[in-house]
Amino acid sequence: MTNTQTTTNILMVDDNPGDVGLVRQVVENVRGIVLHVAHNVTQAHAFLMKMPPYDIAPVPDVIFLDLRMPKLPGYNVIPLVRREPLLRNVKIVMLTSSSLPSHRAQCDALGADDYVVKPGDWEQWQATITRALTRHGIPIHADDGHRATNA
Repeated sequence: MTNTQTTTNILMVDDNPGDVGLVRQVVENVRGIVLHVAHNVTQAHAFLMKMPPYDIAPVPDVIFLDLRMPKLPGYNVIPLVRREPLLRNVKIVMLTSSSLPSHRAQCDALGADDYVVKPGDWEQWQATITRALTRHGIPIHADDGHRATNA
């Protein structure tokens, strides 16, 4: 989030409503963060390319991207983001249950900025999401200014 920017837009691409809910809980009281959710790669593509019904969707600052999803794996989003001039600076954080080194290597090779294995409990989720955002320049300050949307 830059000094002139007042809102940080996060796009979470994940088919698991439980994981989406945990991230939503972590950011719900953080001033200036808006969480957008895409439940699959097709929705994420439409959101990122501003295709209807997402034609007024903001460019996300960060994408939390699950690796394992039905139909298309999450890593298919990485090349799309990296080849689009308006999206090239978007931070891509793989947020996945896979700890396989080959999955991490594949995501790194495609241009992911970070690879985070989903934690097991609430406190770990909170720490993991906070660390990932802070590591990519998004300060975490609790407030009641949260908004969340579904892509």
